[in-house]
Amino acid sequence: MSTSERKYITIAQALKDWWYKDAKTPAELKTLNPLQIKIGDEITIENPDLQNFKFKVALFDVYTRVIDGKEYSFVDYQLHDDVSEPETWVTFRVIPVEGEDPNIPPKLSMLLLFPHRQEEYDETLHKKFLPSGVLKIFEDGKEPEVYERCAGLRKPYVAVVTEYMGKEVADPEEITYWDFQRTLPDGQIQYYFVELDSAKMFKTYHARQVSSNDVNILSTEV
Repeated sequence: MSTSERKYITIAQALKDWWYKDAKTPAELKTLNPLQIKIGDEITIENPDLQNFKFKVALFDVYTRVIDGKEYSFVDYQLHDDVSEPETWVTFRVIPVEGEDPNIPPKLSMLLLFPHRQEEYDETLHKKFLPSGVLKIFEDGKEPEVYERCAGLRKPYVAVVTEYMGKEVADPEEITYWDFQRTLPDGQIQYYFVELDSAKMFKTYHARQVSSNDVNILSTEV
């Protein structure tokens, strides 16, 4: 596709387009997709650690959970850079936060998630450490990172996750996950997520917030 058929759009413009216009094809634009991102779109992130990467959207996952009888959903855009050595994967999580007026677009809370570990099922982690509300992450030769559950929760969230990859839509999968946070010396909040999938595999991620001003989308026309 030629450069003339691609355009950069800001997060604010993407949200406005999604809110005020009818969803278009392909399939990934027909579900919850507040940024109207399509598979293959390029994402640039103005962050010292990531600004030299050339990320493309490889797929995305829609998480839906029920809290007090109401559904809440958010989107994980899976970003891939196959040029870097080794190849780099980053998850761009976008969470719509509804306001009091249902006629205006929601605000967006956005996080960057960085893969940390993938491990076999650990009963001690599942039954003892995660329910305690405090999680210590040990790295070789370093002081442990101490995280506490967000909002003082103890129970995990359970979400139904649907993966979209172009025209292909995977069968929904139930995921159990825990969210933790800690305050860094500079006052910033660092997050840590633990997921337990239906295959009884643990996946963990470090995460931090990102501003909408730091993200741009190079979108292909439908």
